[in-house]
Amino acid sequence: PETEEVVEAVLSEAERVFPGIDRLKAVDVGTGSGAIAVTLALESPRFSVTATDISEQALSTARHNADRLGAKVDFIGGDLLEPLITRQKKADVIVSNPPYISEEDMKTLSDVVRLHEPAGALTDGADGLQFYKRFMKEIPFVIADQALVVFEIGWTQGNAVKDMFHRFFPDADVRVKKDLNGKDRIVCAVIEQHHS
Repeated sequence: PETEEVVEAVLSEAERVFPGIDRLKAVDVGTGSGAIAVTLALESPRFSVTATDISEQALSTARHNADRLGAKVDFIGGDLLEPLITRQKKADVIVSNPPYISEEDMKTLSDVVRLHEPAGALTDGADGLQFYKRFMKEIPFVIADQALVVFEIGWTQGNAVKDMFHRFFPDADVRVKKDLNGKDRIVCAVIEQHHS
């Protein structure tokens, strides 16, 4: 269900931020099984979707899912935004559901989740915010003039991630959206890149 909410957020925010633009380059970072990338590609023809993951296994699963559902997604292996940076590819929309569970919270996770998902897909082995920090440093290299960034977050991380955006991108328009249970779940940020 969270994935659907992330996709919904991307679609509605993209309407608002890029009205009347036919083609948008979207990248799903750390795509995992490809759920977000595949759904975006199928839901909206205006998105040309690229998906990255550091895990070859994840990419082959994601490719298989995209083929099965007839979704046109370009898959690239690599760490976070690195594959885009090295290829000098730009993105209008960056979406990610990174590993955001802190080492502390991993202990309280249900066995169902903990034992069936690779740990690297769940936790950063630290405070749960490491991936967002890395994103802040890499985002400027992959955005053209304006970008929409949509992150799924842990329900206690809304303010931390919002503050991080404001620290790195003082002019960003940042919104924290709640999930169906009324908990913070998604952070959307619109960033303008000022070229000197």
